[in-house]
Amino acid sequence: MLTQSVGLRKLQTKNIIRDIAKLNSLQKAVIDSSSLIYLFKLNLVQPLGHVVRLLAPTGIFNETGLAELPVVQTDCSGSNALLPDEQVLALAKAQRCAIISDDKKILRKAEEYGLDYFNSLMMLLLLYEHGILDYEQAERKLEELYAFAHYGKKIRDYGRMLFASIIPPSSGTVF
Repeated sequence: MLTQSVGLRKLQTKNIIRDIAKLNSLQKAVIDSSSLIYLFKLNLVQPLGHVVRLLAPTGIFNETGLAELPVVQTDCSGSNALLPDEQVLALAKAQRCAIISDDKKILRKAEEYGLDYFNSLMMLLLLYEHGILDYEQAERKLEELYAFAHYGKKIRDYGRMLFASIIPPSSGTVF
């Protein structure tokens, strides 16, 4: 039993290191409706747009009704006939960039296509990592997100472990 526990901790530590490294290398991503809405509710789309170049296909703008955000409307040729979720995947493949989504179906497809993918929780942690949110702000936003997002216990627990593992810069812009 103890050997299993130690092995599990090593695996979790390895995953945390991998995920924080992926998060730190994120420069451009296609965002879908679910994450755009979640981050909008948290008032984090604007600050995230200063850290990551956010792209979204036309279908996402039509679906959410959100405008005047730091999100570049970009489409692939022939993608207008696709459903918004399919447009997100097509755009991410064409741009060779990550996907930000809270939709399990999209995340599974992203993994199938070999694309990096993140959810709103990870974007909140990215803003904390960059010092845009201080500890108290990140903690508060995390609780707000958990109040309306449909994350299971495993995701919440992993998010807490990531949060505890991040050491933000000591100085930086506080949102």
